[in-house]
Amino acid sequence: MTITGMKYKCYLPDEDMWAWMIVSPDEKTITFEQGIKWKGGRVTEKWLHDNWLSERLGITND
Repeated sequence: MTITGMKYKCYLPDEDMWAWMIVSPDEKTITFEQGIKWKGGRVTEKWLHDNWLSERLGITND
């Protein structure tokens, strides 16, 4: 699946967290994620990416 749109990322300093969203050409939100912690690498789950858990458990997708 290919999603066409503009990705916006923002940092929320009061919460020390990141958020992002993809907005379609007709200015509608396609998808978003919030509450992302980043400390030299991502430390929170990737809700839209299955590899986050498998990487931490040492599972290969071969």
